[in-house]
Amino acid sequence: MSFARLHAGCRASLALIVAFACTGAAWDAGVTRAPVGTFPPLDRGLSATYRVGWGGVAAARAKLEIKRNGSNFEVQATTVTQGAARVLFSLDANLKSTVAANTLRPILTAQDEERSNRTIRERVRFTGQSAERWRLVLNKSGDEFKPAERKTYASEVLHDFFSAYLFLRSQTLADSESYTLAVMSPSVPYILTMTVRAHEEIALRSGKMRAIRFSVDAVSKVGDEGVARPQKKFRRATVWVADDASRRILRVESQVFIGSVFLEID
Repeated sequence: MSFARLHAGCRASLALIVAFACTGAAWDAGVTRAPVGTFPPLDRGLSATYRVGWGGVAAARAKLEIKRNGSNFEVQATTVTQGAARVLFSLDANLKSTVAANTLRPILTAQDEERSNRTIRERVRFTGQSAERWRLVLNKSGDEFKPAERKTYASEVLHDFFSAYLFLRSQTLADSESYTLAVMSPSVPYILTMTVRAHEEIALRSGKMRAIRFSVDAVSKVGDEGVARPQKKFRRATVWVADDASRRILRVESQVFIGSVFLEID
């Protein structure tokens, strides 16, 4: 082989490596790419309210509403801290999500947080090939705390939290089934692996219910350099969804570095 051919071959190989790296495959190669499942969709929508707390003490209230609007699902979730927790950490959060009903792929996510000292606005537009994120932090005076941030994550499998929930809800959810999802937070992508552990009865404050229990087995954060690294602050988490036609979220428990955090339906 001549030097010219060898050189050309090396250049072609390098180009393929660079192209492969630019697709995001380095971090999303292991993500589940299953089609939408056959479980009946939420055409009638649902609404639920939740207690949110830390260490067994309620610290916030949350409300979730999902509606079918033509070819899309429109999702809205609000969270407000309350009581002593609000004195320590004032938060009013509003998140809206638009999800395509036929593919359960996200279209747009908008999240606004009002804190005691600043306002945080985040938007994510999903193109089918990437997630384009915009983030702005404002002081209470209205001045920019720092310039607006824009970043694009190249991946065709990125979800937001609600499209991920609707996708999982559509599956058969037999015991031992496992799913690995890439989810925008919405600031950055996380990779979560969830496994169906059991169909069981759960005791809630509102009474006993049949539920499907998931374990969250691993959580990794995708950094600016395009590498997914395990979250050291995460210990473990468990999610229960109703074992009925709604498959609404009933309870979430998460062990993190500060202790136990929970969300439970009222």
